[in-house]
Amino acid sequence: EEIFKSGENAVKELEMEKVRLAFDQIRNIADELRKKEYKSEIPTKKIFILQNIDQGQVWNITIVTASFNALNIKIDASTGEFLKHSLTSLMQMGKFMK
Repeated sequence: EEIFKSGENAVKELEMEKVRLAFDQIRNIADELRKKEYKSEIPTKKIFILQNIDQGQVWNITIVTASFNALNIKIDASTGEFLKHSLTSLMQMGKFMK
């Protein structure tokens, strides 16, 4: 129900003609970043979501790690450019959700 909001928070339709990189390419780009910037974080689960958000067509990637962290990476779907990446403790997230 939260997904199907109206107005400014409405879900935008994907524009597939603007998606120029294949899933395998995006996965490799995300893996390279993790190995370079977050090498001590061992992935246990990876979630890839293709979205049309304010920044445009974006791959929103969340990697859950063995040390109970969530690495979030946003990659432009047409250029492969990193828009944002951050590491958050899943234990800290639990405190915010109370």
